[in-house]
Amino acid sequence: MDYGSRVLCVFELENYRKMAMKRLLEDERFTENAKPHFLFKTLDELKQEVFEDWELFDGEKTNLFSVDY
Repeated sequence: MDYGSRVLCVFELENYRKMAMKRLLEDERFTENAKPHFLFKTLDELKQEVFEDWELFDGEKTNLFSVDY
């Protein structure tokens, strides 16, 4: 992807967030290049902070506008 595309995944329940992250981590089609494009939070976390403390599906913390990739 040539642009800063992101898929923001917001979950009402923490358990659902963890299950989705685990599923992506297990799928090698996602682990090779897609990791920095999927960000995860719960709805409660989003209400506290919008731009910071997002999680990648391997548990690594990042910011919404991070340029690490």
